[in-house]
Amino acid sequence: MEEARRAHLALLPVYEAMFIEPSPAPVKFAMSQKGRAAASVRLPLVPASEAARAKILDAIRRYEGAL
Repeated sequence: MEEARRAHLALLPVYEAMFIEPSPAPVKFAMSQKGRAAASVRLPLVPASEAARAKILDAIRRYEGAL
C-alpha cells in the first residue's frame, strides 16, 4: 500500500502536466518522447506549445528520477 502511495504521489506532477493544455496534445507529446506515438494532432487541435513541452519533459524527468 505504501509503495502504491509513493508511486501515486510521484506521478502527480505528470498527471497535472497532461492537462496544462487541451488534450490530447500534451499526452501525445509525452508518448512521442517514449517512442510510443507521434506528437502530431489533427485540426482543429494544435500541438503542445514549447512552454507546455518543457513542463511535460520536466515532470517526466522528475518522475523518472524518483524511481
